[in-house]
Amino acid sequence: MEDITNIMDDVEIVKEFLVESGDHLDDVESKILQLEENPEDVDMINSIFRPIHSMKGSAGFLGMKDIGKVSHELETLLDEARKAKLKVTPEIIEILYEGIDILKKLREVVEKKVNNKDASPDVIDYQPLLSKISVALQHNQKKAETDLKPVSTSQDDAEDISTEPKKLGEILLESGDVSQEQLQVALHEQEKPLGVILVEKGITTPEKVENALKIQSTTGKKSAETVKVDTQKLDNLVNLVGELVIANALINEVLGSANNTNTSANKNLSQLSKIVKDIQDQVMSMRMVPLKATFQKM
Repeated sequence: MEDITNIMDDVEIVKEFLVESGDHLDDVESKILQLEENPEDVDMINSIFRPIHSMKGSAGFLGMKDIGKVSHELETLLDEARKAKLKVTPEIIEILYEGIDILKKLREVVEKKVNNKDASPDVIDYQPLLSKISVALQHNQKKAETDLKPVSTSQDDAEDISTEPKKLGEILLESGDVSQEQLQVALHEQEKPLGVILVEKGITTPEKVENALKIQSTTGKKSAETVKVDTQKLDNLVNLVGELVIANALINEVLGSANNTNTSANKNLSQLSKIVKDIQDQVMSMRMVPLKATFQKM
């Protein structure tokens, strides 16, 4: 189960995570119930995806490998669904419910450790859940390939998608503010700027488009020489560090299970793990940004 001894000196960060994750899980559980009633509601899928994505990043950043791994797999499942590559079936709904239940149990283990209480001696086995997700992805992807038609294969459409407005669309898509289908429809009506089309159709709000444009405007610009760090940039860094910690843990797990005897590879992997840990510690030392803002990334 979760080993948080390396961050217990920053117990307030863990407590903040517990509060945020508890709110996320309660919110997601109620939204899964709504999704069950309307499984084709892309907006609802996005509203479930966002908190799971945020929780995965925070857990990875804090080194909570179990929570990070489970939320990562659930995020993958939801990402396929929101991109219309996977159909939300009753089986998928059951997997989501099971995933939230396991995340709650894993969170309780961390909470007990933070409060100096003995964690449950029972091992929370989430491997069956991961297997179900893997099978569901394979099965539903094959079905989706036969059921779904490509949005477009024409050269003109390909040129539209490769133009500059696509970058804005990608930002809105990744944040869950628009769906893949909504983006494609808007991109095919490129007489006006993409942001204007999305707002006029009621797909997103002017505020969200403005935020996406701000992110877009920073791309490729030379970094300014300053000690002032924008909150959004710190949020992105925290999320990337979380991804890095999770990826490093997965590599260690795979090579460990393969009984790797390559001394050089093991030495390099050990060095990589040390660097990842150093990066994690450095990011955690940044205290000038309020914690609440840090964990409310999405």
